[in-house]
Formats: sequence, C-alpha cells, structure tokens
Amino acid sequence: MMDRAKKWGLLIASVGLVLTGSAFGESPVKKTRPIGTVEACLHLLPDEVSRVLSEQFGDWIVQHSDALSSVAKERWQAERPMECPGIAGGRFISAKSKSLAVLIVGSGKNKGQARLLSFTQDGANYHMSVLEQISSGAINYFVHSARTRQFFDAASARRFRAAASESVVLFDAGTDEYGVEVYYWTEAGFRHESVDY
Repeated sequence: MMDRAKKWGLLIASVGLVLTGSAFGESPVKKTRPIGTVEACLHLLPDEVSRVLSEQFGDWIVQHSDALSSVAKERWQAERPMECPGIAGGRFISAKSKSLAVLIVGSGKNKGQARLLSFTQDGANYHMSVLEQISSGAINYFVHSARTRQFFDAASARRFRAAASESVVLFDAGTDEYGVEVYYWTEAGFRHESVDY
C-alpha cells in the first residue's frame, strides 16, 4: 500500500499531465509570435544578416506591423503576407542562390526614413547591397516577393533583361499611391520599374 506522500505526488503529476495535454499525447501549448511583430521579424533573419544590420545600421530596425500606418497595415495583410512586412525571401538573382530583401526604418535622427537592402547568400556569408533609400514616409512601406512574370510578360521581361524568376516588390501604401516598385535582377545588377498594381 502506498503512503500518503506518494499518493499526493502521483495526483499532482496526473493533474499536471492532464492540464498540459501530455496525458493524451498532445504537446503543451506553444507560444507563437504574432505575425509581423519585431520579434517575429528578427526571428526570420539569419545570424549573419542580423550581425551586418547591427554593425552597419545600429539606429535602424526591420519594418514591422506595429510601425505601419493603418492603411499600410491593411494593404500588407491583404497581400497575404508571410510573417514580416520588412522581409521578403526568394531567388531574386538565380535559381541557385537564396536572397533576402530587408526593409529597415530609421529611428532618432533617421525617423521616417527607410532603406531597402538586398542580402544574397554566398556560402556561409551574405553580400549586401542598398536597393533604395527613402527619405520620408517609412510608415507606408512594406516588401513582398513575387514571380517576375506577375508584372512582366515574356516580351517585357526580355526588353528589361529580367534574369530571375522572382522579384522584390516595394509597396508604398500612402495616400493616392496605387503602384509598386518591382526590383528585378539583370546581368548588370538590380533594376526597378514602377508598375500599376
């Protein structure tokens, strides 16, 4: 016969298992990051990209949903976003290399400004380039990735010399803004075109 202390121990353990779902083969409830938050955005970045951002852009932060204007936030959500309005991933240069587009927004003396950066993986390292510098209205901007053919038909792609199947799309959701900037790769590097969207 079990003594009283063992019975209480088993009872407490059983209640704990039932409350966490473990007694029924379920895993405990996991905490999820709300989509678009600063935490969710930073979690998406590879360590090397985070290091470059902290070293070269210490007063800047990745665009996140709480920093967007209400109109921009609605537009971003309508685009069926991944997890972050400041990060777009894709094969922007070639089918063999992964790239990231990162939209960072300033704080302090840089408040209201934004920069669109490209990070292309080269082995364990990433090569960074600045695609765009925006002087004001950062709360209205977010990025997305899209198939290049979504914006350019075959003839336009040849004329613009678009060489990759995916492009970076920069949205400006400010008042009276209807188009987007599409950044696409050519043999000479990134180029961009304004497109009605």
